[in-house]
Amino acid sequence: MRRQGTGEKIISAASIAGHSGFAHLGSYSATTFGVVGLTEAAAKELAADRTRVNSYCPGIVGTDMWDLIDEKLGAHLRLGKGEALEHYAAGILLGRVQTPDDVAGFVFYLAAPTPTS
Repeated sequence: MRRQGTGEKIISAASIAGHSGFAHLGSYSATTFGVVGLTEAAAKELAADRTRVNSYCPGIVGTDMWDLIDEKLGAHLRLGKGEALEHYAAGILLGRVQTPDDVAGFVFYLAAPTPTS
């Protein structure tokens, strides 16, 4: 990438749990903190080579993964189906969880050509 000198991009996938640790999700939070830290270090190291390094950190996205989290976390906390998701989604100011299209649109933005001006 350095030899090309064309201002490449590196995009890593993390999570909101990479910014704030979540109770009962310690291992997940720790690994996503690692992704965010590695991304920040790489961004600083590669900036002089015009390589843009970013991570995206979605919150709750309406996918099968969150269905499983709701089931497992709900069982651990003795909550019914959908209650763990409802609890964690209650603080979302948008009033809804993210969709896969929301995340894809943001990643598309990060991957888009960089203006040369």
